[in-house]
Amino acid sequence: NFTLNTTDKTGAPITESRYYYVYRPDGLSKATPVPVILFMTAEVGNAGPAGYFHRKADEVGLVSVTCISGGNTSGGTGWNNHNPRITGWDDFDYISEVINRVRQSDNCNDAFVCGFSKGGHTAYAYACERPWMVKGVSSVDESMEPTNVPTAPVPAIAFHGTADGLVSFTMGRDSLEIWRGLDGLLGAPAVL
Repeated sequence: NFTLNTTDKTGAPITESRYYYVYRPDGLSKATPVPVILFMTAEVGNAGPAGYFHRKADEVGLVSVTCISGGNTSGGTGWNNHNPRITGWDDFDYISEVINRVRQSDNCNDAFVCGFSKGGHTAYAYACERPWMVKGVSSVDESMEPTNVPTAPVPAIAFHGTADGLVSFTMGRDSLEIWRGLDGLLGAPAVL
């Protein structure tokens, strides 16, 4: 738990009570920096995606952080992942604060952001706005809004089904094509 100092959509300073969960595998030394993967979600616990990241952290020796949506200044309880100049910087500032806190508390270096559905949208939006904070971005079952414009190259990986009735495969593919272009990979063969 911590108090986040951020701004609302008008730029006025506000504070929010926020939290996140850190999973560090037993026996993982803090003497050497390790990567951290931040998973954007609205759920907690060992079941589902958070549990998957805990198991992966055990397997490969990294720190897993579950970032929880909510409390944003855009008026909803989900992620604030559109154009922060219009909707506010709260969730972007939240993710940056979590990265900085975990780097210090758990001796983490490279930060990767990912998410499923709206969490994936948030991962994309964050990488667009603050590419210097992450080493890579991943999204499952989501696309970028037209207002999310990448500002620097960031390695990206996406997973999207062709039968998705809410976010079409084409929308997901088009988002990844934007990253491929910025990363200088339009000539590389696509894997579909």
